[in-house]
Amino acid sequence: MFMDEHVSTEALLRQVEELRGQARRARRLAGTLAEGNDRARLFDHAKELDERASGLERRAASAKDGMLKR
Repeated sequence: MFMDEHVSTEALLRQVEELRGQARRARRLAGTLAEGNDRARLFDHAKELDERASGLERRAASAKDGMLKR
């Protein structure tokens, strides 16, 4: 399969939305658990997802022509 070397800012922003949604769901699930390792792990995972989303947002914001190299 041929892979395009470029990705659109629109595609990046869709990924950002998906990651933010996953982070929200992880936090919501963590909130239903008693204090412990599983709860902490889910909150950590949510934080990592938000950090990844923020990185993608920065990449999208830096695009000059609406396209970025992968």
